[in-house]
Amino acid sequence: EYGGFKNSATDMNTSIDATAKAIISLKGLQVVNQTIYDGATLYISGHEQFGGGYSIESVSNMPTLRATYWAISALSSMQSTDWVSESTIEWIVNRQLLNKSESWSYGGFENKGNTSTTTTEYSYFGIVSLSLLAQINLINKTAAAFYLRDRQLKDGGFESMDGIGYSDLTSTFYAISALTVLNGLELINRTGVISFLKQRQNLNITDSANYGGFGNAPNVSCNVIETFFAINCLHTLNALDNINLSAAVLYLESLQLSSGAFTIARGIDQPSISFSYYALSALNILALYEDNIDQQGFNPILLYVFIIGIVGISSFLVINRYRKKNITKRIIRISRKGKKPSISEERLVSFERTKTFKLLFARFGKWRGHLLEKLRDVRNQLIRIGK
Repeated sequence: EYGGFKNSATDMNTSIDATAKAIISLKGLQVVNQTIYDGATLYISGHEQFGGGYSIESVSNMPTLRATYWAISALSSMQSTDWVSESTIEWIVNRQLLNKSESWSYGGFENKGNTSTTTTEYSYFGIVSLSLLAQINLINKTAAAFYLRDRQLKDGGFESMDGIGYSDLTSTFYAISALTVLNGLELINRTGVISFLKQRQNLNITDSANYGGFGNAPNVSCNVIETFFAINCLHTLNALDNINLSAAVLYLESLQLSSGAFTIARGIDQPSISFSYYALSALNILALYEDNIDQQGFNPILLYVFIIGIVGISSFLVINRYRKKNITKRIIRISRKGKKPSISEERLVSFERTKTFKLLFARFGKWRGHLLEKLRDVRNQLIRIGK
């Protein structure tokens, strides 16, 4: 688990998607160093399966297209896609279903082998992954584009899979993003999807908890994930001028907690790397369109501290778990002999504990130095602006 990120401080395990979102977020904040890159690269590479594909948490798990997408996204962000094997590329290509007798799935992608269940989400994962690896021509792009086109419904949005019959923001984001890669946006009703997205912004000024955000229906509860999906789609369609940008920015900034992380919705204290990734990504898009929007409500330094703290806690848990395991093995071996541990053996246990904390403090020392360096840079920039 070394080099990976947990989604939040309360999670016990690191994961591929949390690691990818942390790396991409840190890169967006322009504060990633090579040490973090190296650790994340090794962590992600350790989750690649022998037959291709990546697992979400451990190498013993079955590979999924979702985990593979996040692994490749992180490696692409670090310009390290050469770590991806040919077997993984072949594994992704094989996730596209091309049985013409099964019209409902033809051209789409499945999440893992032999499921025959295709969705807009899985298709997005497969198409974008191959695009990041410059291998998009290995699939039947026409079949994939028509599969996604057929998921658009009369209200302009997209359904998650054939026959569901209702649209949602999540599926709409996946479909629009994948069709963009396939140069297939001319296949869809652009006016309809823009109208669908515009209607999902909550502009009920009396609803202070949701005003400015996006939800799955007009004027309903909003959250950071669906807000990002809507903003990203409208950005792709060059249609952000159809929404209230200032309200969207204020909504997103209000989700940042005192810890520096973002939560899923107003009034919920649930900080995580995932929610922070979606908020930061949406704010970065909005910043491209509205120079005059006041973004002083967003504190990037606090977010940086939160994310670095997560990887620090993850590394401590892994180191401590490893040391405890070794210490326990020694104690068991001693007790099996029916002997009381000698002074030298007790000192060995004590030494192992000391080494654990030395490793921990050394790691935090490096991160602390890196953080202080960035804070000094920010201070110097503020001084220059003041002058």
